[in-house]
Amino acid sequence: MINFETLCKEIEQASQITIFRHVHPDWDAIGAQLGLKTWIKEHYPDKAVYALGDPGTFVQYEAYFDQVDDEAIASSLAIVVDCGNAERVDDARFQQAKQIIKIDHHPQVEHYGTLELVNEKAGATCEIIANLFRCADIALSQTCASFLYQGLLMDTARFSIATTTKDSFLAAAYLCEAGIDLPKISEACIALKLTTYAYVSYLRSCMRVYKDKIAYAIMEQEDYEKMGLSFAQAKEFVYVFAHIEELSVWTLFTKEPNSDHYKGSLRSRSMQINDIASCYHGGGHALACGVSQLTKDSIMELLETLYIRLMNEA
Repeated sequence: MINFETLCKEIEQASQITIFRHVHPDWDAIGAQLGLKTWIKEHYPDKAVYALGDPGTFVQYEAYFDQVDDEAIASSLAIVVDCGNAERVDDARFQQAKQIIKIDHHPQVEHYGTLELVNEKAGATCEIIANLFRCADIALSQTCASFLYQGLLMDTARFSIATTTKDSFLAAAYLCEAGIDLPKISEACIALKLTTYAYVSYLRSCMRVYKDKIAYAIMEQEDYEKMGLSFAQAKEFVYVFAHIEELSVWTLFTKEPNSDHYKGSLRSRSMQINDIASCYHGGGHALACGVSQLTKDSIMELLETLYIRLMNEA
């Protein structure tokens, strides 16, 4: 398990650094990647630092991302954040790097880094990075702290889910010391455009309940496209079914563009579900994970599997 001193030593020995994260990035992946890039560039201005991958729905941060050739990656220190397994890293070329550091909070399913900092109990990868800096008594810039706070805020569902711990709040307090604009960050992370609000309202109207315990909705390609959303945007809204008192699990299944298959997002109040997700081409956290390559028949099979576990644990 690496510490702050080890991280600095590896950065100092590298002529260039490439930073990767998982495909279809969320706030934690983006915050960890760009927060770390910002900090390295500020503290090691002589280093070439690149953020790799498709920014996806985070078009506001496109300018922070880079295009580099294979040779640059092969000679670099690669840091991969917020990704539990190599297959999900956005840009498989990270495996060509001279040295690989993995920083993550997902359940450990694969040791693909030559050095690792993995804490499965952390609320976010941004929390891990923030506390790494906090314990080293490092003062952060507002830009760096803002990126990290965004990821921490959103991956803990605004400090409201079971993965939120004392360390989450210690990290948040530390990031606030950089003078970040909390209302502005919250607005940037949470505010909805009118088209998105219309989609969320439609999504709620489509929700069904499976055997009184599990919320689910199945969104077709034409459903989200007619409202001006891309697949990457449409699949992110499973949270709209949270906080319904009677429900133990909530799910969203979104049709992939020009495909016969659906991707799904699963959330649970307290029952472990990531092992079930692994049987449906997915995985993730114990209470929050994804599935893929589903048909409508396999969606119903998955819902029944979730229901059977709920009943067995009741």
